[in-house]
Amino acid sequence: MKGNKRTTIMVIAIISTFPIIYWQIDNSSIILNLLSTLGFVALCGLILGLIPFRELKYLKKISFTIPFSIIIFGLYISIVTVNYEYGVFHPYNHFTAKRDIKDGRIQLVTYGLPVDNWVEIKNITKKYGFEYVTMGCIVNNMGHEKYNDVMIEYLNKTNGKGWRNRMDKEIAELNKK
Repeated sequence: MKGNKRTTIMVIAIISTFPIIYWQIDNSSIILNLLSTLGFVALCGLILGLIPFRELKYLKKISFTIPFSIIIFGLYISIVTVNYEYGVFHPYNHFTAKRDIKDGRIQLVTYGLPVDNWVEIKNITKKYGFEYVTMGCIVNNMGHEKYNDVMIEYLNKTNGKGWRNRMDKEIAELNKK
């Protein structure tokens, strides 16, 4: 009966990682990626089985270590996915955008070098109910895109359709001067 429980736990652990792995990879090579990922995780489990703990035989150890490594890998992929999708570990992310809207801080995050007419651009953006926040030259996370998506959705509701085109025309005219 013990062997059946271990097998069931291993099967559940492996199956539980399928949706996460499937969602992360390109559909064109899903079988190859799935097999290589499971092979890597199984190898980690086999290596963990070599660590001396308890007085168990190797086969009994790996019946614990392989599911353990699959679960750890699944948690790792989940964290990476949540960070990529929502930018959780970035100061500007999906959740901070929602909070900033609630607090009345409407801003869009930009990257790059500062422009000469920053003060005039700031006056134009104030008319549309937001301001730009610059984060420097290096983009290191997807969080700012999620932040801007939430903010732009809010600005579309408050300013109506075409607000961005109108604003861009005003900035273009400003740059002509």
